Amino acid sequence: DLERYKQTYCDDRPSTDKDWAAASALYRSAGRLLPSEGLHWNQLSVLAQYHNDHLQNLYCLARSALSASPFLKIRENVAQHLDRTEKILHRLESEGDPPRPTDHQRRLERLLPRFVLLVGALYHGAELN
Repeated sequence: DLERYKQTYCDDRPSTDKDWAAASALYRSAGRLLPSEGLHWNQLSVLAQYHNDHLQNLYCLARSALSASPFLKIRENVAQHLDRTEKILHRLESEGDPPRPTDHQRRLERLLPRFVLLVGALYHGAELN
């Protein structure tokens, strides 16, 4: 956590521009030492959140939840991630013009939040129409 805090509080750049590699490596090392613990996956999800990587964030949260010893507040973190993703989706939908078929980056930006919310619905056992 100290490496992540160093980047968070000692580097003035936006979180998406910071170098999280050292913190990520340390969390992965912790995972190799204690693979049954879910805490390191939760912390990796925080780093994914800093990069606005919704899919990686969801993956890390799922790995934490499925660990033998999941992070204690994993359900709350999943719910928060889904809430943030839903807000992003609403913002994207309010921007108007859908992307052209050749604009792959914009299409992906619009698809990922929908995918994350779909997985969230499955996680919560919601019925899908």
